[in-house]
Amino acid sequence: MFPVPNLQPNTLHLCHPMIFSHRDKDRAYNFIFNKFFAKFSTLKANKLNHAGQLKYIKSVLSSIPIYYMSTVLFSKAFIEKINSITRRFWWAGVQEENQTNPIAYRSWDDICKPIEHGGLGTKDMELVNQSRIIHCAWNIATNKNPLLSAILKAKYHPSASFWNAPNSGPRSMFWSSVLQVRHHLNSNAIYQIHNGNSSIWSQPWCPIWNNVHEHLILPIVNSPLLAKVSDLWVPETQNWNHQLLSTTFNDQAVQAIETTPIVASNCNDILRWTPVKDGLCTTKSAYAYLSHQQVHHLLSQGAQSLTDDANKISHKVWKSKSIPPILKTFAWRLIRRALATGERAGRYSVHIDVDGS
Repeated sequence: MFPVPNLQPNTLHLCHPMIFSHRDKDRAYNFIFNKFFAKFSTLKANKLNHAGQLKYIKSVLSSIPIYYMSTVLFSKAFIEKINSITRRFWWAGVQEENQTNPIAYRSWDDICKPIEHGGLGTKDMELVNQSRIIHCAWNIATNKNPLLSAILKAKYHPSASFWNAPNSGPRSMFWSSVLQVRHHLNSNAIYQIHNGNSSIWSQPWCPIWNNVHEHLILPIVNSPLLAKVSDLWVPETQNWNHQLLSTTFNDQAVQAIETTPIVASNCNDILRWTPVKDGLCTTKSAYAYLSHQQVHHLLSQGAQSLTDDANKISHKVWKSKSIPPILKTFAWRLIRRALATGERAGRYSVHIDVDGS
């Protein structure tokens, strides 16, 4: 009756596979690896020096999986395979014949560190993937696309809010990915109280929102049951009703609620991303947050060591606009001991003028 063709296992919609199991998720996206190899075949990548390879990694290779990472949270094994392709290209370029495993003089985590921490500033693809899914979750929480938010709610959490939607039950790959990063929003997003339309029981509006039920004084005598934050105010004002709070919650909750600031405004409460001043969660701010969660220690001893003075020199070299990129990458490899030299080759004394002279 309807001219709808049967979907085959390899059917794509908007470049995404349509039919596959969660167990075969990584296998369904193996075509992404072919996109990397296609880029190598269309460019004489083995003719590039390390500066050109670094530029190519940041501008071309890192952008290949971005579209897919915006809706699917890939496994660590899948992302490690992407990293291995990029890592091999960085250390050895494109090997058309007699391929061998290149010697990696520095770990890939070392290279992905920010320049100020002794790295090359390449993007960590795992954090890129997480940051893009966090941004998707933010768009759902802020109802940026009302139709999408309504469909997801009707299908996956009809009787709950986005913040306490259940993790169990059947779910799409996209919704599963969102649930896996939702804890970042739970701990770093909070509603800025304006007219108090936020739910007391199912939205982040105060420090104890996720377990506010545990602070109730039983039995509950208030009728009707409190629902919105504005119900906790003195009528016709935006001041906390201390007497109502004291008869509803214990002392710990009362103190936490009364220290929650209120903005004198009639607009709806606004969700804020606390790691940044403007309160907006973007892929950039989410990536910066995730990156800052990783501890970057500069070892002072051993083969992986980098002294503060050497790190300052490296940072100044990268900031200089007059030094050619090829010298910048060479300086980094020299400072980070990422050159094919040994003790028998003797010691090199190199002077680099950060002014480019």
